[in-house]
Amino acid sequence: MRLDVYTVDAGRRVRTLTQPMFAAGRQHLSWDGRDDDDHTVRQDIYFAELTTIEGSHRRRLVFLR
Repeated sequence: MRLDVYTVDAGRRVRTLTQPMFAAGRQHLSWDGRDDDDHTVRQDIYFAELTTIEGSHRRRLVFLR
């Protein structure tokens, strides 16, 4: 399972989170509002793309501190 977080305006990837594959069922993966260089990102709208062996899904995120 992989979660990529992108900026909405430029589509730039700011963070990639990965988790080993688990058995079927509900899983939990969270983003702490930091980029890949461990800097806190600004308050803004982002989108997340979750990729699993079954496919990928995109959702809009609003990051507020």
